Amino acid sequence: MELARCLPQGRLPELDLVTSPRLAVHWVQRAPAAAAGLAELRQVAAARCAQLFGGTATDWRITGDWRRHGSFVCAALPEAFVRPLEAALASRHARWRWHTSWGWLCRQRSAAIPGDGWTALRSPTTVILWACAAGEVVHFTQLQSTAGEPLATLAERTLALARLESIASGLPTPGALHWIDLCTSDAAPSGLPISSLARGQPGAATPPNEATAVLALSTLRLSPP
Repeated sequence: MELARCLPQGRLPELDLVTSPRLAVHWVQRAPAAAAGLAELRQVAAARCAQLFGGTATDWRITGDWRRHGSFVCAALPEAFVRPLEAALASRHARWRWHTSWGWLCRQRSAAIPGDGWTALRSPTTVILWACAAGEVVHFTQLQSTAGEPLATLAERTLALARLESIASGLPTPGALHWIDLCTSDAAPSGLPISSLARGQPGAATPPNEATAVLALSTLRLSPP
């Protein structure tokens, strides 16, 4: 793996590995009735992940905010990506923790993300879209952006998807989105269907690809919800 070959020589420190929005997948999982425990929750989530995103249950490294009742958020990474990198890290006696870009953002800036309504996290190729109600994530989806697509067009497409998902899920239909943008060089035209726009630092370059998009997370200036 190219990333493994880029690791510095010698013993590595403890690492936080933040994956790009394009690589990780997320969904809201409903706990089965009378779940026996964590092992059963993991099996159900693994089956659901394969159903939603393809492959088999063993093709994904899955974690979640495990709960025996109600719904909770799950995330997964492809095992084909995780295994060789972890082997390279283990050979350097490193310790590491995996994070998705969405999970990292929520941990670092949770107070700035609205507890109700729809929020979009945009990277160069992907928009992660989720809905919250009373501080709980209740729905997840995402869409791909096309090369050179204007922000206004992408925002309209994202809002249309949020409205469609709201109707299908019985959620309130949004009038606008809370938008978090990892692409910092776009000019933000007026009239966007965005209620609050959070961007990277002025003058920062747009991340050229998903591999470096997560670097913009450290420079986000989030607007109040």
